[in-house]
Amino acid sequence: MKKYLITIDDDGRTEIVDSSEDKKKNETLITTTEIVKPNNDIGATVNGSVLIKNEKDKVTDSLPINKTGTGSNSTATPNASESGTLLGKYNSGVDNSQETVKNTIEQEEKEPTNTTTNTKKDELVKKIEQINEDYKNADNMTISGIAIPKTKEKSYEMPTVEQIKNIVETEVSPKYDEQKRQLENDEKEQTEQLKEEIDDIEKAVTASLSEIRKNYGQAKENASSEAVKRGLARSSIILNQLQELEKGEISSIEDIIQRAEESKEDVNDEIKEITQNIMASLRSIDEKKASEIAKGIRELTKEYEKEQDEVFEYNNKLKTEKAQLIAELAKQGITVDEKLSEEYAKMISSKNKAFYTYYYSFGDKALEELEKDSAYLKQELGDKGYETLRQYFA
Repeated sequence: MKKYLITIDDDGRTEIVDSSEDKKKNETLITTTEIVKPNNDIGATVNGSVLIKNEKDKVTDSLPINKTGTGSNSTATPNASESGTLLGKYNSGVDNSQETVKNTIEQEEKEPTNTTTNTKKDELVKKIEQINEDYKNADNMTISGIAIPKTKEKSYEMPTVEQIKNIVETEVSPKYDEQKRQLENDEKEQTEQLKEEIDDIEKAVTASLSEIRKNYGQAKENASSEAVKRGLARSSIILNQLQELEKGEISSIEDIIQRAEESKEDVNDEIKEITQNIMASLRSIDEKKASEIAKGIRELTKEYEKEQDEVFEYNNKLKTEKAQLIAELAKQGITVDEKLSEEYAKMISSKNKAFYTYYYSFGDKALEELEKDSAYLKQELGDKGYETLRQYFA
């Protein structure tokens, strides 16, 4: 399988360099600090301190090995400096048979874990997102050296009269509503006190009437008893006396009731006056509120109209500037197309570089991994861009 290395210049152009495995066929050296994985047709065995590929090329471990014991049972013990080296791993007090070494190499050649792959893919996605964000936030679209502003026209929707009114009322109303609540509370408190006075008057009248009836009743009873003692029970004298007592009782009751009604009327007049005053104050508050709201609507409408004019002026200026730049390009026979801009070329180049680096890390499985992500790659590069990237690994 041929592999290609992509070099990308600052201007977005790419250069494809053949780096097929045929050119690397003669590279056989395996160092102790960087392990080059052998191809599937290359075996590996250990002979003493030498790692052999295909029994042809030998590389002697550059680190010394401390051996203990003799004969066939002798084992190799790595010193402290061998930690992490290829031969150090294979000679750590274990069976140094060719099969053991072969199994160890095969184990190390396994695909990266899912966790590692997912982490790498997450990093790739974040990098692509950042590339897209940088492109989106670019100020200009540069074509043939002419920078056309990418700034979009501003949109502005003038609020309706009803919306403006609601805004002003929301701001103004609380102050006046609080004043009205306070007046209404004062009215309620005062009228309740006066109503309590009326209740007290009525209680006093009831008590007075009861006392009058009691007193006159006792007087009538005493007069009758006295008349009986004197043998005058049926005389005109006692009858006249009882009639006078009856008149006095009635007169006293009427007087009490009249005075009570007059007192209650005075209190009711106070309640009426308080209510009238409160209503007048509430109307005044409503008038002030309406006046302030009307003024607020006028002022806020002017502010919105000013903002609207500023947006129109900005958009007109932007249109004029863009039209001039486009006309200049048209004179050169150049059509304005975002995909022809330097910024777009740089964005696509950066993406290609990121994708190539990521899939190249999968080695022989690069094409397989790339095709798994075809939908995502087509979204980011387009169908043509995807096919171009795919050819690098085909």
